[in-house]
Amino acid sequence: MRRVLLPVFMFLALQQLFFAQVGSDANNVMKVADLFKYEQEAHKSNAKEYEKNLSGLRSLRQIPGDEAQARECLRLGKNFRRLDNAIQNARGRQIELIGLINLMGDNRNLLPQEVTYINHYRQKLKEVGLEQDTMQEVLKKQLRELQRYLANIPPPPSFINNSGLTMLLLGRGDQAFYISETPVSEALYQAISAFQQNGQTPDNRLANSPHQGNINIDQAEEFCRSLSKFEGYPYSLPERKELAWAERRKLIPNIAVWCRSKWSPDWEELEAQKRFGINLFTVWDPHRTLNAAQDSGLTGELKNAAYAQLGFLVITPVRTGQQLRLQRLQAELLETE
Repeated sequence: MRRVLLPVFMFLALQQLFFAQVGSDANNVMKVADLFKYEQEAHKSNAKEYEKNLSGLRSLRQIPGDEAQARECLRLGKNFRRLDNAIQNARGRQIELIGLINLMGDNRNLLPQEVTYINHYRQKLKEVGLEQDTMQEVLKKQLRELQRYLANIPPPPSFINNSGLTMLLLGRGDQAFYISETPVSEALYQAISAFQQNGQTPDNRLANSPHQGNINIDQAEEFCRSLSKFEGYPYSLPERKELAWAERRKLIPNIAVWCRSKWSPDWEELEAQKRFGINLFTVWDPHRTLNAAQDSGLTGELKNAAYAQLGFLVITPVRTGQQLRLQRLQAELLETE
């Protein structure tokens, strides 16, 4: 702040001298020289910071680890924006100084060497201005490049959300998503229900407790809506395709879990559901806890079905893990300032 205000005060003082002390031409030239020197030093400092940050951008790919690269992207982006603001402020001061020099140029009392000095200052300030314009254009371009680079950094393999759920990354590319490592526990279910009813904030250090059973699919989906509200990110029940990824990765729960996909093993059963006016929803039961005699790990249940060994997992999009990582790294940057 002091660096910004000092030349402004000097400019205002010098402007007063022009109107109140017409005879102090040599003194005015000296003051303009001081302001010009300040702008030269400020430009050298900005140019040094500019080259330093461009060098950091060029070496970004050499930094090991996705987390470290994301942190460096945020740090460079912050530096680029701060430098752009510093250059913009300098341009404003320099335009005022050029205006003051033009005002002095109309003074016939200046000595020839003084005229030479102020013309030199004016030309150098214009050259500095052109360099600054180039720097700002490059900074804007590099900021866009940083944003693209940051968007392409792979999402974190896991994260723990505010309610204490550990979420694991599954799938690839557009099919990637996060799924809870274990079924929702009784403690978490009760905590999120209390949050929905009276706004009570859940403790992210909830005691270990067994899974929440005896929950129908409507209750499970209501929990997901409440969890989404608490977390600020969307959560839902998995579909069959997401459970297939979990099975491939051997992330297999020890109980049966709800799936929001409707149960449709074949057209005959679909026709039977239509005939009786019912809808069955898929349940993933890899250990056959509900029915030891069933052939498949997938079965269908009415939406109001509720069993002690029937719980649910939750999923959230990839951007949830990415955004939470950015929030955490930005908070770390603020702490180090």
